[in-house]
Amino acid sequence: MASADLVVADSEAVAPAAIGNAQFVIMKFVLLTVFCLLSCSAFSQKGNTYPYYKPRPKTFTPVNDFAGMLSKEEKALLSKKILKYRDSSTNVIVVITQKTLKDTVTGEVYQLEEAAKHYFNNWGIGLKEKNNGVLFFVVKEDRKIRIATGSGIEDALTNDDCQLIIDEHIVPNFKNKAYYKGFDEAIDQVMQTLSPELFPAANEPATASNNVSPTANRQSFSYNTSNTSSDSSVIPFLILVVL
Repeated sequence: MASADLVVADSEAVAPAAIGNAQFVIMKFVLLTVFCLLSCSAFSQKGNTYPYYKPRPKTFTPVNDFAGMLSKEEKALLSKKILKYRDSSTNVIVVITQKTLKDTVTGEVYQLEEAAKHYFNNWGIGLKEKNNGVLFFVVKEDRKIRIATGSGIEDALTNDDCQLIIDEHIVPNFKNKAYYKGFDEAIDQVMQTLSPELFPAANEPATASNNVSPTANRQSFSYNTSNTSSDSSVIPFLILVVL
């Protein structure tokens, strides 16, 4: 009788503990599941839903004017020129314009370098085996432009070349709101600099030896190559422009 009472007492003491342990395990599983779901959601949003980011078109589109700076006819003319050059040289030029890099909901302003690199890498601009892409990335309302080039052509199209191309062709035209002319002249200069053999009758491309000092010009512009590294696939060029 005493032993029976002891068994009952043990049973009553152990049962609540077992139930508590089971509840703890279930609760822990639920919390971990919720945490994983929230983490995955956050990662997905960060990776794919930047407010400025537009997905890559299904077919190659040289001119992607999300800021509405060009007419339909102007986009067609620039696209025709870029496609013809790509077929002749294999070098790939892409134009992307944005209205702003500011998130109108949160107020967060994304960095120009981050946005340009995001487009360059995610859109896969240039041939993989040659890394020969050129991206003109313009943010209209922020009045900024960045030229990003693949490491395969950085020696042919240097930062000083880009400085002069922007100073002499993009800035003057953009100030007069002649956006098409600015893009058209700048693209011509890029093509002639990268492939002079295709343009034997063209004028000499812009070079740092002209009567313009890139070093002096940098005092009046925001010029940033600090994040360029030897293993980087994108060579950045940044300048502020007045639109």
